[in-house]
Amino acid sequence: MLTLNGCAVYVSPYDHLGFMPCIVHLFKIDWIAYNERSNIFSISYLNRYSCLKIMKKILFLLIFCLGSAHYPVAADIGAQPEITAAELERQIHLRINRERQNHGLSQLDSDELLAAIARKHSIDMARYHFFNHTNLQGEGPLERAKNQGWDKKKQAGANTWAIGPGENIFMNNLYDKIVTTKQNGVLIKKEYLWKTSEEIAQSTVQGWMDSPPHRKNILSPKYDQQGIGVAISGHEIYVTEDMF
Repeated sequence: MLTLNGCAVYVSPYDHLGFMPCIVHLFKIDWIAYNERSNIFSISYLNRYSCLKIMKKILFLLIFCLGSAHYPVAADIGAQPEITAAELERQIHLRINRERQNHGLSQLDSDELLAAIARKHSIDMARYHFFNHTNLQGEGPLERAKNQGWDKKKQAGANTWAIGPGENIFMNNLYDKIVTTKQNGVLIKKEYLWKTSEEIAQSTVQGWMDSPPHRKNILSPKYDQQGIGVAISGHEIYVTEDMF
């Protein structure tokens, strides 16, 4: 029990030691007397407060201090930006064309059938949790393309024809890192450092550009069209680029 100028608040015996420093600091207590037998604190203040004001402050401190001591704070995921697959597809397409322009190459036109082929593969990878050019049915890029109506071909050399798309795949995340805060070994805060759409698109294309085989595909003069397909599952982002 806290006795404050005629007002009283009950404090359980195991809470008062952690509770008192907050009261001393905020209310400038002159002296404190504690009767362990009756579990009563008698407090004299240097600054006088009305009974009602004191009660409000003590109740606030009681809730705050005891809640912090005995109950972990819920995870704080921060302000997550809105990320859509369609916007990522658009931005990745633009960034790939920017890379081609920077290397003196023509831009790739956006092709709806290639985008549908790429999108289906990204959705399959996200749904069935695999990351490979070959799907769970054993189908590679050409077989998957044919299953969706692909029948294009173009001459690649004097005696050779290209009949299937080239492909890049990438796996990204919605966040850059997770920061956790612990107090006395107890997790009190978990915060995701979210990426923006621009950061996800940039890191995806840069990841491809830093990999020689993927870079070769992006900067190949034999391609003149592409389709980008993105699927988001939880915090994971699956990206497929099909080119022809």
